Amino acid sequence: MVGCTAIIAPIARAQMPPPPTDQTVAPVELVPAQPVSRNRVRISYQMGLNITANFKHLGGFAPQSNPGPAAGTAVNRTYDNGYNLVDISGNAGGQTWYWGYADNSSLQGNQLVLDSSASLANGVSRDNSSDPQHGFEIALDHELYRHPTRDWRFGIEGAFGYISGERKLDANVFGFRLGPYVELPLNDRSSLMVGGGLFLAVADTDFSYHETVTIPNVGTQTYSGSGGQTDVLIGGYVGANVEYALTKQVGLFAGARFQGAGSSVTQAQGRQAILNLNESVIVSVGASYSF
Repeated sequence: MVGCTAIIAPIARAQMPPPPTDQTVAPVELVPAQPVSRNRVRISYQMGLNITANFKHLGGFAPQSNPGPAAGTAVNRTYDNGYNLVDISGNAGGQTWYWGYADNSSLQGNQLVLDSSASLANGVSRDNSSDPQHGFEIALDHELYRHPTRDWRFGIEGAFGYISGERKLDANVFGFRLGPYVELPLNDRSSLMVGGGLFLAVADTDFSYHETVTIPNVGTQTYSGSGGQTDVLIGGYVGANVEYALTKQVGLFAGARFQGAGSSVTQAQGRQAILNLNESVIVSVGASYSF
């Protein structure tokens, strides 16, 4: 007969001692997340370069005499240094006794040479400039996207600017810009902003001239006049700024851009003044505020 003995051992259960009653937990201060600034306003001084003016149809000297048509005998002809008029016979036989000359310089050998002088208004003066031109610009940037880890940003910018200059042509140019930009961080405080887009220019010009044209032994003629014109020109721009943050809201920046918007033509009594905005370079320095 087989006997069986069962031994039951008590199960030991470990328990953590309760925390001391005098132990305290330090409070945690919850700081609300700072809102991200999505907008930025920039105000800057502008220096315009390569803004030029061309002038056409300058000069000109109206004839002081009337030599008449190239052919024909019974015609009154006057010259700067003499005359050949129809006599009482009507220039019978193709000849006249009604003629004369001013001085002996008209005699060349056995010939009488009479002159009538004039000049066309075809003078041209190109690429007149009084660089630099001075002005200002106010711009507003709105951020559309920010990379969550690399902190590069994408947005849209709009700007209004003004530049004034004088190149024998008084010009006030009001500029409007609108286009996208990309801003890349360079370090904790500096960033590079690159953008481009539409450039709209309103050119308000006043053109005045005073000319004196002299032909030796003939005389002097003086002309003056003025005219005005307002044109709306459409073009584009591309540029870049480097910005340094003084605080989270305030920064300083410097940059340059290339912009083109065609030409504005002003007329004045047949003369032309052409303001060229085709290849302008604008250098800017200013401050910004983010909000």
